[in-house]
Amino acid sequence: MDESGAASPIHATKIDIADLHFSAGAEGYQGYVSIELRPAQDGPPIHLQFLCHAAQPRDCPSAIVTRDLIADALRQAHRMPGFRRGKRRIEVNIAQARISARP
Repeated sequence: MDESGAASPIHATKIDIADLHFSAGAEGYQGYVSIELRPAQDGPPIHLQFLCHAAQPRDCPSAIVTRDLIADALRQAHRMPGFRRGKRRIEVNIAQARISARP
C-alpha cells in the first residue's frame, strides 16, 4: 500500500492465451491464460496462469472470446489472497499490454 493507504497497482504487461479450443461439453471456449504482472514500483514480475472459460457460441468473434477469457483470468486472480485482501490492484491497459492467442 502507498502512503495514502490505497492498494498499490500492479500492471498486466503480457497476456498469452494457449490451447484455445471450443468445447461443446463445456458450452464454450476454454484456454490457458498466462498473465505477466509488473508492480508500479520496481520489483520482479509475477507470472500467473489460469484455466479459463468463455461461455460463447462457436461462431462468436475472437475479440469477444479473448475479452471473456481475460476477464475470467482476472476474476480468478482477484480471488487469490494477495489480491483479495486489497493489497494489490491489477490494472490492465489493453492498449499497452501485449496480448497473443494461439490454438
